[in-house]
Amino acid sequence: MTNNPKISVVMSAYNSEGYLRDTIESVLNQTFKDFEFIIMNDASTDGSLGIIKSYNDKRIRLINREKNRGLQKNLFDGVNLSRGEYIARMDADDICLPDRFEEQVKFMDTHPEIGLCGTWYKTFGAGKSVVDKVPINPDDLRANMLFYTSIAHPTVMFRKSLFEKFNLNYDTSIRYCEDYELWSRCLKHFPITNIPKVLLRYRIHPDSAFQAHKQETWDIAYLVRRKMLKKLDIEQTDKEKRLHNFLKPAKNEPTILFLEREEKWLTKILEANKKNPVYKTNSLNKVIYERWRTLCGMNASGGSSVFNMFFFSPLFKIGEVKKYWDGSKIFIKCLLQKR
Repeated sequence: MTNNPKISVVMSAYNSEGYLRDTIESVLNQTFKDFEFIIMNDASTDGSLGIIKSYNDKRIRLINREKNRGLQKNLFDGVNLSRGEYIARMDADDICLPDRFEEQVKFMDTHPEIGLCGTWYKTFGAGKSVVDKVPINPDDLRANMLFYTSIAHPTVMFRKSLFEKFNLNYDTSIRYCEDYELWSRCLKHFPITNIPKVLLRYRIHPDSAFQAHKQETWDIAYLVRRKMLKKLDIEQTDKEKRLHNFLKPAKNEPTILFLEREEKWLTKILEANKKNPVYKTNSLNKVIYERWRTLCGMNASGGSSVFNMFFFSPLFKIGEVKKYWDGSKIFIKCLLQKR
């Protein structure tokens, strides 16, 4: 490894001994070798520090905290300490596929306009294993972030030069959803995207930060989305906040009334973008249609009235060819529901 490696891998570890060895080895065994591996041991009280020290690999740079500082501060410092052209994120419980770095470096080297890229990933651990095919078109991803994070944090690689140029780093004042908040600021300065290949295995377990702090994570996500909506000159009411962030009716709210309100809200976003074009029209149409399809599909318990809402809505018209296939699936789901 040179003093200026191609990649700086930044990872924070806190009481991760159950998963840490597999994670570290998945990084060290990458087909692409020119990297430094910055591991911030955040005052772990289990065997994490011993596991890290057991590796005799010059690429590892161990930063051992005497006091727990939290993920965001560790990532902030890790970015500042990094010496690589690219910075790759990793979490202490996930698994890199062997060619992850090779594929991402190749992509970033050949797409100089892209400032940050993630990848598709496959979940494992608790629950059913699924492949998350997050958006790959930068304009689609940008619009999709109105509703979803759209990039998995431990799959990310970004250009350090652009982070320095635009003074970008993790916000240490927030405890959760730090990735979504950071990506939303990146969008102001450069395109971001995902590589359409599964290059990481994403572990789902009850001890993860999201599982343990769902409400706090959601609260920050709501604030991020609210800021993005403000760029469309939309000031959300409390009722609109719920419509934007939930896929199911409130308790005792009739399904059809909920979908009518959702249709009105989504139409409001489309109209706002016509007046103040923040997003490419085709990309926003695609995202709004997908949201509408998801809402109707998840509320098929409302029966045939839900299908009629979906099919005869102006939001159906902005869908692409597969909207008819979507319609047939929602029709069948509605038929199978109890009236």
